[in-house]
Amino acid sequence: MDDGSCIYEIPGCTDPTAINYNPDATVDDGSCEYAPCEDSCPTVYDPVCVQDASSPDGILTFPNACLAECAGYTGWFTCPIYGCTDTAAINYNPDATVNDGSCIYEIPGCTDPSALNYNPEATVDDGSCEYGICEDSCDPNWYEPVCVYDGSTTTPIDFQNPCYAECAGYTNWQPCHTDIPGCMDPNAINYNPDATFDDGSCIYDNNACDNCDPSLNEPVCVFDAAGGVLTFQNPCYAECEGFTNWQPCNGTGGANPFANTESGSVSITGFEATAYPNPASEQITVESNLFTYNVEVFDVTGKLVHSTRNITNGITELNVQEYTSGLYFIKVYDSEFVKTIKVSVTK
Repeated sequence: MDDGSCIYEIPGCTDPTAINYNPDATVDDGSCEYAPCEDSCPTVYDPVCVQDASSPDGILTFPNACLAECAGYTGWFTCPIYGCTDTAAINYNPDATVNDGSCIYEIPGCTDPSALNYNPEATVDDGSCEYGICEDSCDPNWYEPVCVYDGSTTTPIDFQNPCYAECAGYTNWQPCHTDIPGCMDPNAINYNPDATFDDGSCIYDNNACDNCDPSLNEPVCVFDAAGGVLTFQNPCYAECEGFTNWQPCNGTGGANPFANTESGSVSITGFEATAYPNPASEQITVESNLFTYNVEVFDVTGKLVHSTRNITNGITELNVQEYTSGLYFIKVYDSEFVKTIKVSVTK
């Protein structure tokens, strides 16, 4: 009598890693099914290569080792990195392990298409560009004066038009000032009727004071901003020396420091004073036969610019290197005698 204890084989997939694993199966019937290998691989990109004779270059590349092994390639290796391995090249690749001949090098030359020696293959401008004569491109009939104030002189560098200025390398040009510098005193021998501002260059006739009346005693004074004062016997002597801004001395009086100029309105027997060279640019020598004397130097505005006192050796040197160009008056005097010498300083 069958007691129900019979046991029968149960065919099925007995591999627990299979997607159709049957835990009740007692006999593996070869029906196991597996998920694709790629599904278990990471998505990281760390390429590996394998030898494969069927590929064009004999090498197959996989994104990572897992995928290579999924494809049955266990003998994978790190892929070579192709690129430029020359550090002197502008496209050097520090990660490259194999030089693929792609290196690109700088080509020095002129990169300006407007230059005569423009090199279309140059990659770096080496400053060798050569140009035609710039002035040839400027219109000589175009008159629009421009000036360049470069700081080295108070006189601007002027050009006929902006083109000529820029040809000379001056891109910081500006329209020239309409002011015309010059001497604006009609009494000066270099009076410029076209001048629009006085530049202190007026020169006066050495004999202009001959027309003054030495018997007229109406003292006038010229005061400077520093409080210095020049005194003249009368207005004529002040104006003949270029001082038109005189005013009555209001009782201050004083001897006329210009009364004994080279034009000679007063003559003092035995007193001599000279200054040379005249004109001068660096140094003026003053000599006098006075036993002890003083020297003062005034500019054309009446401003005292130098003073030396108690000179006893009969001679003194004046350094005029720092003086601006123009007329100056050297006053040589003691307690009794006085003489003023007109000198010109040029640069």
